[in-house]
Amino acid sequence: MDNTLVNELRKIGLNEKAAKLYLTVLEIGGGYPSTISKKAGLRRSTAYDLLEKLSQEGLVNEIQKKDKKYYQINKSDSLLKFTERKIDRVTEQSERAKRIVPEISALIALSTNKPKVKFYEGVDGVLEVYEDHGNQKETYEMLAYSSVSGATSVMSEDFIEKYLGRKEKLNIKTRAIQPDTAEDRNVSKSFYKKFTGPKNLIPVSRFIPQELFPYEGDITMYGKDKISFINFKDGAYIGVIIQDVELSKMMRSIFELAWLGAKSFSK
Repeated sequence: MDNTLVNELRKIGLNEKAAKLYLTVLEIGGGYPSTISKKAGLRRSTAYDLLEKLSQEGLVNEIQKKDKKYYQINKSDSLLKFTERKIDRVTEQSERAKRIVPEISALIALSTNKPKVKFYEGVDGVLEVYEDHGNQKETYEMLAYSSVSGATSVMSEDFIEKYLGRKEKLNIKTRAIQPDTAEDRNVSKSFYKKFTGPKNLIPVSRFIPQELFPYEGDITMYGKDKISFINFKDGAYIGVIIQDVELSKMMRSIFELAWLGAKSFSK
């Protein structure tokens, strides 16, 4: 079989099997599906399906011989008519696309103005949220309201090591507002105990009285436009990531106000 012709038929829209089947019918001058499939080296069921399609496209003729389907090549200009019909279909599809583009554009405009929200449950879900902190494409300053003792309740030592490694790789600096408890102060120190990266990547924390900071959770502003919320209380382990530029700017501005206020409590 002429591979050059097979390739040319593929270029005008036939797949490789259909092209081989077409050339087989041409070569033997016509035949029953069983004969054609054997000559083309294809399964009979595959040949049946392809012959039906070639017939629908007008490339082969389907006739009845001895109460059986028999296929033969159509006129030589059937290939031209085949490509012309493809052009007509593409033209029609293009016109349809042009008509619905304004509507699609309007829907895209609406969807891009909506924050992207993802929910996570359980310990594995919370860890996915923390992993996202380090899965950003470029450096940023992480800002957090954080109960570090709550975070370490779900993190293994191996996870902490990898988490800090990602932060170091992205050169992420961190500021955090934390509850002023002995546990959180101790955990904050031990969290970075094995950290060997630059000292300026160790978080700068401001502690405020627990009665003013009475929650067991974590709110982190990270990346260009993301905010994560995590609840540790009573083993709830629920996480949410919101991605939105304006909401991120707003939360970062609120943090800066809180940061200034927390200065008066820092020791």
